[in-house]
Amino acid sequence: MAQNTLYVLPPSPRSVLILALAKYLKIDVDVVDITKSKDEKFTKAFPLGKAPAFIGENGFKLHEVIAIAYYCMSINFFFLGSWIPYAFLTHLRRWWNFTCSLLW
Repeated sequence: MAQNTLYVLPPSPRSVLILALAKYLKIDVDVVDITKSKDEKFTKAFPLGKAPAFIGENGFKLHEVIAIAYYCMSINFFFLGSWIPYAFLTHLRRWWNFTCSLLW
C-alpha cells in the first residue's frame, strides 16, 4: 500500500494532469476519486473539498495543482544530501510554469 494519497476529481483537467504526472514519474500513490466515495480523511484534511489534493508521508498535506506538481517532480529527483545542478532546477521550473500556463 502506498504511503501517499492523491484525491482527484476526474473531470477536472487539474486532477487529470496531476494523475498523469504521478503515473509518468512512477510515484507510489493511492488514487481516490472523490466523486465516487465520501472519504472522511479527505474532508477532515481538506475542509474546502477542493481537488486535487495530496497527503504524503507523515501526514504532509498539499492542495493546489502547482504545489502538488512541483512536489511530485521533486520526489522523483531530490535525494537527501545530494546537490542539484542549476540547469536541472531550471528544467523543473519550466514544467512548473508550463502547468501554470496550461491550466489558467
